[in-house]
This record gives sequence, structure tokens and C-alpha cells, in this order.
Amino acid sequence: MNSYLSSLLKRSPHLYAWEKEYKLKGKLWRGISTSFDFVSYLPTGAKVLELGCGDGKTLAALVAGDFQMTGLDVSPTAVDLAKEKIGSKAKFVVGNACHLPFKVNYFDAIVAIHVFDHLTENERKLAVEEVKRVLKPGGVLFFEGFSVKDFRFGKGIEVEPKTFRRKNNLWYHYFSLTEVKRLFFDFELVNCVEECVSRSISGQKVDRCAIKFIGKK
Repeated sequence: MNSYLSSLLKRSPHLYAWEKEYKLKGKLWRGISTSFDFVSYLPTGAKVLELGCGDGKTLAALVAGDFQMTGLDVSPTAVDLAKEKIGSKAKFVVGNACHLPFKVNYFDAIVAIHVFDHLTENERKLAVEEVKRVLKPGGVLFFEGFSVKDFRFGKGIEVEPKTFRRKNNLWYHYFSLTEVKRLFFDFELVNCVEECVSRSISGQKVDRCAIKFIGKK
């Protein structure tokens, strides 16, 4: 194990768990994400950072929008998988959303889809400060997180309020609309909605719910 992973395991075992997941299972996410209509908000050539790019599901949609993309993930294996999927259409960085290795006011937009969900309360606060630091004035933040109305809320052991640890040591936090608005109170609110989709899993109807936030620095 290299020094980066050793340090991650020691300091943030709940984040190191993602490296274990990708090592064990390979690609975790299929297809192309359509969570946001990025093209409607961003000009061609905009510098965009995706936090928690994983194996490239959302990056695939973003590179199609002709943006200057950078994908960051805490898992080196995830980054390697994203490189295989996206190729040279994006830059890739192994790193932590709480300590971004980028200059002040560097990006036109930051995409964080189901990333803050897996952080501790303190880490979420640090990540917000880092997002504000590297976003340009007027830059756009796209956020999506699990809602407290999601059918999986409560699964696992509660380790912090509304945050549950599952058997694989991954942490899942569930947000309310009020909490998301409070977390990003420094941003100019463009849109914040809760979306639920009913699905059938093993013959049982369940609700998959998420909160989507768009804000400007």
C-alpha cells in the first residue's frame, strides 16, 4: 500500500472504503448521468471540476458538453477506471474534496453529485469552504445529495445525525431541503428541489429521493 492510501486509511477509513469497493467490484456505476442540464448554465469551454468523479458516469455527460473537465476522486482505482472511460477528454486528480489541490478562483463550475453524502459533518463544512475557494466569482455549484425521504434512510448504524455506516464501512448522510440551503448559505440560490422517483425493487414499491441544489458564488 502506497503512502497516500496508508494515510487515507489511517485518517479517513470511511473514505478509504471507496478504494476497497472499486478494487473489489471494478466499475460501480453504469451509463451516463443526466442529473443536471449543464449546457443551459455553462458556456462552451467552461472550466469544470467534478468532485468524486468515481468511474466517470457524470464526466461522460460533462465532456459531451464541450467543457474543460477535471475529475477528482479520493480513490486511485476509481480515477483509473474513469480514465479508461473518458480518455484524454478530461484531466484527472487523486485527491480529497476537503483539501483541493487547485488555485483560488480557478473553476467556472463545480459538480458534486452524491459526494457530500459520504463525508462526516466536519468534512462537509471543509468541503464547502474549498468549493468556495476554488470557484470563480459568479461560478456555479451543482449539488445532489440523498434525501431523508429516500427509502434507504436509516439503513446501517447511525454514526452521526442522519448519517449511517453500512457493512462495507461506507457512510451515507441524508439531507433535508433546509439543511442543504443552510450548508450552502453563502451561495446565491438558483434552484433547490427535492425529487422522488418510485421504483420497484424485488416486487416492492420504494421511493428513491434526492435533493438538487444549484447556486452561484
